[in-house]
Amino acid sequence: MVDDSGWADLVISGVSKSFRDPKGAEVKALAEVSLNIPSGEFVVLLGPSGCGKTTLLRSIAGFEKIEAGFINLGGTRIDLLPPHKRPVNTVFQSYALFPHMTVAENISFGLENEKIDKREIKSRVAEVLELVEMSELAERKPSQMSGGQQQRAALARALAKKPKVLLLDEPLAALDLKLRKTMQVELKRIHRATGTTFLFVTHDQNEAMALGDRIAVFNSGELVQVGTPFEIYTAPTTEFVANFIGESTVLTGSIDSRIFTGDGLKIQQIPNQITDGSAKKIIIRPEAFSLLSGKGSVGEMRIKEIIFAGDALEVLLSSSTGHEVKVKSDVSILPQLNVGSDVELFVDATQIGQVN
Repeated sequence: MVDDSGWADLVISGVSKSFRDPKGAEVKALAEVSLNIPSGEFVVLLGPSGCGKTTLLRSIAGFEKIEAGFINLGGTRIDLLPPHKRPVNTVFQSYALFPHMTVAENISFGLENEKIDKREIKSRVAEVLELVEMSELAERKPSQMSGGQQQRAALARALAKKPKVLLLDEPLAALDLKLRKTMQVELKRIHRATGTTFLFVTHDQNEAMALGDRIAVFNSGELVQVGTPFEIYTAPTTEFVANFIGESTVLTGSIDSRIFTGDGLKIQQIPNQITDGSAKKIIIRPEAFSLLSGKGSVGEMRIKEIIFAGDALEVLLSSSTGHEVKVKSDVSILPQLNVGSDVELFVDATQIGQVN
């Protein structure tokens, strides 16, 4: 169901929006946010609650009025248009299906309001039902379907109007973990099949990594980093991103002649791109560490906790200064580890990065 007519880039430029808290103080929900989204891209807006990601989505949809900047879609400034005039559609967490209507009737409802020819409506309904693999459920009502089926029906209804941009506001949040993972695969498949631009809001880091062509990370109303999942994970630019995306150890110290000293640790062979100096912050992901054997010993640390995660061990260590380090290791070394004992720690220095 690829509709290549009218594809267009979404350009968000300098968008700002404020609210008042219960005490009357101004809260900046969006602070001069700028983001360019090429046609057909799957972009995830990620961040903690209250960071501004949903406010941006609602601003694109027309449910919030921006105070500064502009939103341009395909050469048209859409922030000046009422919601029903914008070529976008939204899928909400609650699905918002009409309970008294069948799936087919839910999908056709919006098309009928637009006075589209009945034959065209029938064709579109059949097309999107096939796309979400629900043709055999066309005559069922929402109460007769599972949560995943209701979610697919909501997607079909939104896609039937052929929006240039599909806005998804935490649509998988109400599903259990197994069903969420299934729907993530379905969303990727549907995105590839339609070629529609998807803008997806979530606070779930794993979901963002699984879905996005790119991830836009928000914090306190600001867009702090944009990149592919690989770029965001391997090269976070700030301590916030490093800690919010996956798990990491952030160490503060000084670097001299490619040797880092700080937080009770000494690490040699720091990458050349990390320059010498004081007050340096380096980031190390748990999988860059190893225990008992390896290259690049940083000395002994005390085992504080051991967590068996099935396919891996998560070991929490403490340095002589009390700084904590998390290590992901192979389960085969479990018999050699004991809480409270000392263990030698190694690190692959090539995987060390730097954050602000």
